Amino acid sequence: MATGSGSLAWAGIKPAAKAAQAIGPSTPPAQEGDDRAKGKKVWRKFGGGALSISLLVHAIFIVLAVFFFIRWVEPPQEKIDFIPGGGGGGNEGSQATHKIQQRARQTPTAMSKRISSTSLTADFTLPDSSEQLPELSMATDMGIASAGKGGGAGGGSGTGIGTGTGSGTGPGSGPGVGRGFLDANPFGAKGGVGLVGTFYDFKRDQKNKPTGVKFGGEGEAEYTSIVKGFIKRSRWAPPSKHKHFTAETHLRAKAFTYHLMPDTDAAKAFQCPDSGPGMWVAHYTGRVRVTETGTYRFVGWGDNCMVIGFDSKVVFDSSFWHFTGSPRELVGNGVPGHPTLPIYSGGWIELRKGQSIVVDVLIGDAGGVFTVGALMEKQGGAPLTRGPNGIPNLPIFMVADMADEEKKLYPFLPAESLVRTLFQAEEDKLGATDVFR
Repeated sequence: MATGSGSLAWAGIKPAAKAAQAIGPSTPPAQEGDDRAKGKKVWRKFGGGALSISLLVHAIFIVLAVFFFIRWVEPPQEKIDFIPGGGGGGNEGSQATHKIQQRARQTPTAMSKRISSTSLTADFTLPDSSEQLPELSMATDMGIASAGKGGGAGGGSGTGIGTGTGSGTGPGSGPGVGRGFLDANPFGAKGGVGLVGTFYDFKRDQKNKPTGVKFGGEGEAEYTSIVKGFIKRSRWAPPSKHKHFTAETHLRAKAFTYHLMPDTDAAKAFQCPDSGPGMWVAHYTGRVRVTETGTYRFVGWGDNCMVIGFDSKVVFDSSFWHFTGSPRELVGNGVPGHPTLPIYSGGWIELRKGQSIVVDVLIGDAGGVFTVGALMEKQGGAPLTRGPNGIPNLPIFMVADMADEEKKLYPFLPAESLVRTLFQAEEDKLGATDVFR
């Protein structure tokens, strides 16, 4: 054994222990693990774990914020549907504007035209919507007319874009809807001063389901029941036992005299063109002030329904079927287009200046043609006479002054019949639902 050790030493090979000493001291593995653990503890002590998570979350938010900020500040492309004619500009900008103008001009526009008819039997209807109420003047050889006033004007200006500049103006036209009001028609306008009218159709309910009420057979009895039920309350309203459809559109009327027309024109005026003929009423109500003291009576006609009430009491019923049985006297027969229709006068009524009255007017038709009228006669005045077309020479029942354009709706009446003489509707504030329905 000694010889072996010496041989190793002679050969330059040291024993393992000595070789290790010659190499030098080394760190044991257990000591290295302890150092790493100590490092992690120090990192956690200073919040290293939470800090890493926080930095990661903030980095994500910064990236998202930069992405959305860039999208937000990017201006969207402006979409222009119409630029009025007449505008101009420079080179590329003006060319783009011209293309838009050409596209806008391809859209058809309704034109307001004046229409007239000289035939007593001519068929005519009111427009289906307020946006299509043209300027009309339908006159017959006996002075019958139906009119709905419409019209409007518009203007536009345009400026060029690009390296050049320019400006221009162009005329425009279309159905007139001004100040939030519908254009006037014989059944009233959507705004202004007058009695507020509501249209009721008793052929269908509010869900457009048929009620079973229709003209023919027992139609007269049904319609009589509707009218009587309407006026029997202290405040006139539709009878609860009769289901009905109520129009959303309300109109304000100044007068209540209508030439002969298809009865469906009323529904169209109230924006209910699908109501169909017959079994409808329109109820107008409001407070008026008497402007002159005296004794007066109503004179008029009704096919089918014309009933007027003061403070919920019937004062005039010129209806063909005389629904209420109120006192009346026959003064003649025949109005334009209806030569046999009776004309009646009601009882005398004493009125004093300044008196305030709630007025109700109920008009309607069971089916077919429609015409009603209400005029005022003062006691002690000139004897009652009738004009060439059969209408009495009296002022019509009117609750507000008419503009010249409104008077054109009544070419079958002389100018002196269109002067307000006795009543003035008290103005009130219309709600948004009344003005813009």
